[in-house]
Amino acid sequence: MPRLSIVTTCKGRLHHLRQSLPRFLAQPDCEVIVVDYDCPDGTADVVRREFPAAKVVAVNDRPQFNISAARNLGADSATSPWLAFIDADIVIAADFLERLCLRPGSFYRFPPRDRGSSLLGSCVMPADAYRAVGRYDEVIQGYGGDDQDMYFRLGLAGLRPQFMDLGFYPR
Repeated sequence: MPRLSIVTTCKGRLHHLRQSLPRFLAQPDCEVIVVDYDCPDGTADVVRREFPAAKVVAVNDRPQFNISAARNLGADSATSPWLAFIDADIVIAADFLERLCLRPGSFYRFPPRDRGSSLLGSCVMPADAYRAVGRYDEVIQGYGGDDQDMYFRLGLAGLRPQFMDLGFYPR
């Protein structure tokens, strides 16, 4: 079983995914799950052909993007005890997993000073805590709010936020 499952969602961001996916796949002891949420680019086929080590979850007939639903579908395919939800336009450091000291009772996110940055939705949490708080709320549509809602519920469940600065950068 891998130590960490990296879940990334895609709807019209294949050009970003081609840059970020090699770094995701280069992490040791990780599995990578790409959710093609009705991408107009045929992302599922491209990932299967160009990045065969990645798991692909393909969703059809969803004209409106629901990041919460997409993340939940990706997490449903995960097998590790830790989940990393990282947006397709984020390129992680080559030593991402080495820098991340996973501690029970914690979840990881970027500091609030990064507000407005595309980094805010990227986070790492224990898979059992993710399930215990009810997963991402699929009522929340589009981008924004889903991450804050998840952080709030993880906090209510007793997990402590740890702030990370791990060499991510948006593309």
